[in-house]
Amino acid sequence: MSQHENFIADTLLSFHDISWKTEDGKSILHGVSGVVQAGKVMAIMGASGSGKTTLLQILAGQRQQSEGAVRINGEDMNRAMKRYLGMVPQEDVLLPTVTVEEAISFSAAIRMPSNVSEEERKQLVEQQVADLGLQSIRSSRIGDPRRRKGISGGEKKRVSIAMEMVHRPRVLLLDEPTSGSSNVAVAFTIHQPSSRDFHLFDKLLLLSEGRTAYYGSARGALAHFEAVGHACPEFTNPAEFFLDLLSGFDVGLEGKEKIISSFEKSDAHRVLEEELEQAEEQRSRALQRASSSADKRKFLANEENFATTFTEQFVLLFRRAWINSTRNPVSARAAFGRSVTMGLLVGFLYRGVQFTQASVQDRTGALYFVITTQIFSAQASMRIFLEERDLFFRERLAGAYRTSSYYWSKSLADTPLQLVCALVFSLLGYFLVGLQASLAHVLTYCLSVIITTLAAESYVVMIGALVPDDKLGVILGPLGFALMSLLGGFFLNIESLPVWISWLQFSSLFRYSFAAIMQNEFKGLSFTCSPEDLANWVEKLDEGTKAHVMEFLHLIPCPTPDGETHLKRLKVDGMSITWNILILTLLFLLFRVVGFIALYHRSNRMLPKLSSTLSPDKKTQ
Repeated sequence: MSQHENFIADTLLSFHDISWKTEDGKSILHGVSGVVQAGKVMAIMGASGSGKTTLLQILAGQRQQSEGAVRINGEDMNRAMKRYLGMVPQEDVLLPTVTVEEAISFSAAIRMPSNVSEEERKQLVEQQVADLGLQSIRSSRIGDPRRRKGISGGEKKRVSIAMEMVHRPRVLLLDEPTSGSSNVAVAFTIHQPSSRDFHLFDKLLLLSEGRTAYYGSARGALAHFEAVGHACPEFTNPAEFFLDLLSGFDVGLEGKEKIISSFEKSDAHRVLEEELEQAEEQRSRALQRASSSADKRKFLANEENFATTFTEQFVLLFRRAWINSTRNPVSARAAFGRSVTMGLLVGFLYRGVQFTQASVQDRTGALYFVITTQIFSAQASMRIFLEERDLFFRERLAGAYRTSSYYWSKSLADTPLQLVCALVFSLLGYFLVGLQASLAHVLTYCLSVIITTLAAESYVVMIGALVPDDKLGVILGPLGFALMSLLGGFFLNIESLPVWISWLQFSSLFRYSFAAIMQNEFKGLSFTCSPEDLANWVEKLDEGTKAHVMEFLHLIPCPTPDGETHLKRLKVDGMSITWNILILTLLFLLFRVVGFIALYHRSNRMLPKLSSTLSPDKKTQ
C-alpha cells in the first residue's frame, strides 16, 4: 500500500465551522460542523432552502466555503484529495447514447490510476452492476426522455451512484439517500425519509436556515428533542416530526429559534466537540506515521490532481465522443440528408452554366450560395455543444479529467462527419453546375470549403463557450454569421462602408472564403458578348425597330469580357487564393483557441480554490 493510500485508509471526514455567503452577502450556512467516519452513514436533513445541497457541495470540494475548513484525516482538503471523493448530484447528468455498462466502465477507466489493471477495473464494474441491481439493463442505452426512451429515473440514479462508487472513493456524498458501503464514509442530503430508512442512519445533521439544530446519532435525536420539550408522538415518522419543528409549523418562529439555541447547550453538542477534537488528534497521528511532515508534503505535491494522464483522458474522451456521434443516427442522417438535398438544389438551380454574360451572375450566385449554406449549417453544432456542456461541467467539478483533454478530443471526434457532409454538399453542386473541372480547380475548391467549414464550426463552439446560457448562444451565433455575410463582398461594396464599421470585414469568414473560390473559378475564364447577351430585351421589339437597334449594339462595350474584370468589380482580387485560405486557417485556429480559453476559465471559476499540496502543521483553528 502506498504512502498516500496509508494516509487515506480508515477515512474520517470532518468539517469545522462551515459558513457560506452569496455574492450579495446573504448567509446560507452559519458555522456548521460535523464528522463522518469510515463505514458510517450521515444524513443531512432540513427543509428546502436550509443549505443542505450547499453544504454537500462544499464537502465535495465543488464550492468554496466563506469560512471554516473541510478535512480528511485532519488535513485540509486539497486538489489531490478530491480524487478520493465521490459526489452524486440531485439531478442525473448522463450521456444518453451510451449503455449503462459503458457509462460505468468509462468512469472506472478515467478516474482510476493507470497502475490498476484492466482485469481489476472490469471486476469493479461487475461488482457495481451487481450491487446496484443493474444486471437487467447493463446493455440498455441511458436515453433521453425528449428524444429516445431509455432507462427509468430511479435506474439513472443507481447508474450515477455506480459511476462514483466504481473508482473506490473514500468518501461518498449524495444528494439522495443510499445505504452505507464497507469502509466508505457516506454523507447525503435527504428531505423526508421513511421511518424505516430513518433508523438506518448512523449520524443525523439537522439544518434550519443554515444553522445546526441537531447533530448526533439518529436514535439519540428523539431523546434530545424530548429533553427540550418536544417529544415525538407515537406512530409518527421521526423525520416528518423533526421537519415540522424546524419549519416552525407547530412551534412558531420563536419556538424554532429556541430549538436551535438549545442545541449549543446540549449533551449532543458536547459530543460533537469531542468528535472534532478526536479528528484533530487523528490528524497528528497521521502526520506522525509519515517519516516526516516534509516528506508527506513533498509526496502530495508530486501527486497528480487527476488519476489519468492527458493522453489517456484524450483517448477515452475521443472514444466516448465518437460513440455518441455514431449512435445519434437522427442527427447524422439529418446532417447528411441536408447536405445531399442542398447540393442537388444548387446543382439543379444553376445546372449547366455556359460562358455568356448571364452565366457570370449564375456562377457568382452559386458560389455564394455554397458558402452561405455551409457556414450557416454550422449552427447545428451550437445545439450539440450546449447540450453536452452541463455534462462537462458536472464531470469537471468531480475532477474526472482536464478541460484540455475534453475540448480537443471532442473537436477531433466531431470533425469527420462535418467534413463528409461539407464535401458531399459542395461537390454535388460543383459538378452539376458545371464549374471548372480540372483537378487543380476541384482540389482548391474542396480545400476552401473544408477550411470554411472548420472555421464556422470553431466560431459557434467559441460562442457556446463564451455565453452564460443556451438562449443567448442561439441568438448570437446566427447574428454573427449574418453580419459576416453582409461584409463578405457580395451584398455590399466594402470600400463604401464607414470607417467605424469597415474593420469588421477582416473577421468575416465570408470575405476570405468567397474571395478564394471566386478567384479559383473566374481566373482565366472568358465570356461571350453577343448582341443577345448585351440586350436580350431586343427580342421583344418588332422586326423593323429590332433591325435598327442591332446596327448600334456593337458600339456597346462588353461589361464582363473575362473573369478578372468581374473579380475587380467585386473587389475580391486583392489577395491571392493562398493568402485567403491561410487567413481562413488562422481564423479557424483563433476561434478554437479562444473557445478553449473561454471554456477553461468558465470551468475553473466553478472550482473552489483548493491547495495543490498538503497543508503544513497547524493547530486547530
